[in-house]
Amino acid sequence: MAAAQDTAGQVMVLATGRIATTEYSSSTGGWTSSAAEGSPFTPVPDAGDAVSGNSHHDWTATVPVSVITSIWGATVGPNVTVPDPGPTARNGLGTWGGRVVTVTIAGTRRSITVPVATFLTDVDSQEGGAVQSNWFTVGQAGSTLHFTGHGWGHGIGMGQWGALGYAIGQDGGQGNWRYAQILDHYYQPASLESLPGSP
Repeated sequence: MAAAQDTAGQVMVLATGRIATTEYSSSTGGWTSSAAEGSPFTPVPDAGDAVSGNSHHDWTATVPVSVITSIWGATVGPNVTVPDPGPTARNGLGTWGGRVVTVTIAGTRRSITVPVATFLTDVDSQEGGAVQSNWFTVGQAGSTLHFTGHGWGHGIGMGQWGALGYAIGQDGGQGNWRYAQILDHYYQPASLESLPGSP
């Protein structure tokens, strides 16, 4: 209640003068998303995301190849594989070359490339969100795909775990940040302003 009262009438405003839609996700994994993922905000490193207790900063998951085959096998043919996305299929920010933008699915008949959002939506509809974000590497061992990744969610704007890390000073030595510093970090180039007539 106190936080709501202390920030009454305050909004983030884009350079165009429009009020920003201040999206957030649970965990950025260490970098926020870029324009390649549809973010209107400047991508920034997120040292606060490594705060103790964040089990989503780094994660692993397995997905049976049969799941990929059931979705795309009719299109690409048998012997389905998912090669690790190379640097050209990523946004260029952070470990492994950053967040994945496109995923290739290969089979005996052909290979196709799909947007990572399509890949995650289709796979997670069968695997219940096992692949937690679009920042991952993938390898195949027999009939299983092994994912290693960072973050939980789309990574656009503020990360909840990262904001906690900055607030309590678990942010690589940058110190305890107040809310205005946290908002400025995640939502650049938007700025914190007050609505006309607000307290």
